[in-house]
Amino acid sequence: MEIGDTSEEESIRYLIEIRSIDEETARRVYEIVGGRILELKDAANEILAGRSIERRNYFASTKFT
Repeated sequence: MEIGDTSEEESIRYLIEIRSIDEETARRVYEIVGGRILELKDAANEILAGRSIERRNYFASTKFT
């Protein structure tokens, strides 16, 4: 079973309402990560821990065929 990416609106709402990240940061996270929920979760964890997400490779686990 494959779970698709969340929309921009859903992703930003998740970051703001569930993860308590401010809107500006949530929009920036979405620009970097997109709608991949596991990547959004990891990015939120990094931010809430006080670490930058700018240099992290969020696509390291992506398989290209």
